[in-house]
Amino acid sequence: MNYYDLLVQQAARLGGKLFLQIDNHAYTYAGTLAATDTLAAALPELSGTVLISGAGLWQQAVLFFALQKKGCRPVLLHHELSHDDCLHLAAQYQLQGLVTWHDKLSCQTFPYTEAHPSTDDCLGVLSSGSTGLPKVLYRTWASWADFFPVQNEIFHIGRETRLFLQGNLSFTGNLNVWLSILYAGATLIACDTLYSRTWVRLMQEYDVTAMYLVPTKLQLLSRVLTAPLPLVRCIFTGSQLLSQSLYRTLHHYFPQAEIIAYYGATELNYITYRIYDGSATDPQNMGKPFPGVSLFVKDGCIYVNSPYHVSGISVPYTLEDTGCLTEKGDLFFTGRKQSWINKGGYKLSCLYLERKLKTLPTIREAVALPLSDRLRGQNWAACIVTTAAASQAAVRQAIHHLLSVKEQPAAILFLDALPLNDRGKIDHNALTGFVQKSLT
Repeated sequence: MNYYDLLVQQAARLGGKLFLQIDNHAYTYAGTLAATDTLAAALPELSGTVLISGAGLWQQAVLFFALQKKGCRPVLLHHELSHDDCLHLAAQYQLQGLVTWHDKLSCQTFPYTEAHPSTDDCLGVLSSGSTGLPKVLYRTWASWADFFPVQNEIFHIGRETRLFLQGNLSFTGNLNVWLSILYAGATLIACDTLYSRTWVRLMQEYDVTAMYLVPTKLQLLSRVLTAPLPLVRCIFTGSQLLSQSLYRTLHHYFPQAEIIAYYGATELNYITYRIYDGSATDPQNMGKPFPGVSLFVKDGCIYVNSPYHVSGISVPYTLEDTGCLTEKGDLFFTGRKQSWINKGGYKLSCLYLERKLKTLPTIREAVALPLSDRLRGQNWAACIVTTAAASQAAVRQAIHHLLSVKEQPAAILFLDALPLNDRGKIDHNALTGFVQKSLT
């Protein structure tokens, strides 16, 4: 079983029902299947694992289905990856081809013998971190599809759902949600651009009932909302912490929505979730495990037992994320291991520093960026977006008084907006370049 087979089943059942509304373009279940079959016939013979680069969500979706029809394992590419990056991925993981659909459709095959060991895997995914070349990981049909009934119940996704998301399907969160919509026979409303006023228009025009956006995109959305959207019944989000102030804004504009934050990973799928209830709970509290999932903390690292993981890893598995369990069994997340800074023997948490910076009323957004330091081994830069009325001199002084001597940053970088990659995550590579340029 693969997702092309599921599309065939849903097209037979649902036919003319709207499946994808992407900006101003509508595609039914039957129409998506017809486009997939036409594209599959136009592609050369391919096998094995094939990289996909599509200009937008429609191109990505149809390429994904067409390659599954041909028996391939499609891997959707992040938009910022260059052609050289694709060649490096192909060589490192012994992949068989690259299909691109931007201005035109093109196909490149690679001379590598397929090294993938399992015929059960039906797709590949890329790790979605913000730095470095991603890893290629593989998933079986069951590793996601067997969990769709559970997650769809928690996220209130059913046949009548009209769910909004934005961005590239290479982001595992988007890909998983899109396929869960297919599984439910629901409708996806999507936008290819980061213009948040267009998101609001689409939500209103198509009576959106659910929404999946990472917190950075929810923050963008919150700045352009002018009136409540009472039809939205569920907002779920992950990959970053959801602050109490953003929750309050969302609750105001989406008064009927249940707001859910989850902790998950590309390698492990969904791990824990928390339903916000208006109480002043710390946003680092990521709630309790999803049904069928368990976890424990050893030496400060989170270990997860889940049957819904990528192929080739054994459980319990750790991403070396750090945290602890509360007395009630909730997971308290304290950060990625690589986001801890050892500044001359004094350990600093980037997550802690960011949250501390955001307590200043003049700072709207903040990132604590680790830096190499000749004397101390490591240091950090404060990358911040201020409120409109704040002067840089006043903000510098406020940061100096806020942080202890050991916590002081090596540099403060003022930005109009934080750079985001196509998954809606903060682009740490871009930030590093900005900081290095400012220090020279």
